[in-house]
This record gives sequence, structure tokens and C-alpha cells, in this order.
Amino acid sequence: MRFSDLLDAARSNPLDVTIPAEWAQGRATFGGLVAALQYEALRAQVPADRPLRSLAITFVGPVAPDVPASYQVEVLREGKAVSQLLGRVLQNGEVATLVQASFGASRASEIDVASEAPPVFKHWDECQELPYIKGVTLNSCAIWRCAGVSAACRSPVTNPATWAVGYGCAGM
Repeated sequence: MRFSDLLDAARSNPLDVTIPAEWAQGRATFGGLVAALQYEALRAQVPADRPLRSLAITFVGPVAPDVPASYQVEVLREGKAVSQLLGRVLQNGEVATLVQASFGASRASEIDVASEAPPVFKHWDECQELPYIKGVTLNSCAIWRCAGVSAACRSPVTNPATWAVGYGCAGM
């Protein structure tokens, strides 16, 4: 199953998502994947004009592969500009992950703080390949490239909020 298929599952049916074993390392699925799926379930409950402003993740216990999990969302508060949400990943009746998220609309301000431009990432076709190494890299597709994108799957990541930390190709 491709990364994009898992994201679609979290968006369309978050209360019944099963992560295949190829997305696991040992007895647990990768935490970044669990966080990305919970983010997608949270994002689906928030107006599009409210980008993510804060995300706090607590991995309470492992999310086992090949076992259905429920990505639950509770809207704690919906204000004029800010939405506060709580996400819970439940598996076998137990909490595996907690996620607290704040989404907020931009507001006009007289204060203008200059910031650096975001990093420029190469297209995934231009990134260095990471070979499959049993127990280290995922085996769902044999070759992984920047941002967790597989050359074999040809499924580019389109949401920067779900990019896996450490897989960027800036400066390569």
C-alpha cells in the first residue's frame, strides 16, 4: 500500500485504518506515519483557510501493523479564527497516540517581520537513492528518495506537513 493510499484512508474512513506490515519496524508502525495519518484526520475537520499553527504528539504505545486502528478527532474549541483539536489513535481499545493541534487563520497586522525564504527542495527524481536495507528502510517499495517518496511507487508527497523529518534533499 502506498503512502498516498494510507493518507486517503485516514481522510475518508479514519475510524478504521489498517497499516500494512511493510510500514512497520519490529512490533510497531513508524511513528511519523501514525502522526501523518492523525494529522489528515484532524485536517479534514478544520476549515481550509486555517493552516496548522501548532502540533504536539505523544506516542503512548506502539501502533501494531495489520491491526485496525481508529483515528479519532475531538474539536475542543472552534473560534472565529482558531480551531483547537485533540486526536486519539485507538487500537484494541487502548490509546496509542495523542495529538493536540491548533489551526488558525491569518490576521492583518501592522508588524512586518522579515523572514528567510523556505528551503528549496530538488524534485524527487534528482535526489540520491536510498536502497532497501532489511530492518532499516521500508520494503513496500525498494528505493526511497527525498521526503519519503519512492521511485518504484511514483507517488510524490504533496503535503509538506506530512514530510518525514530527515528525508529532505536540500543541499544535496
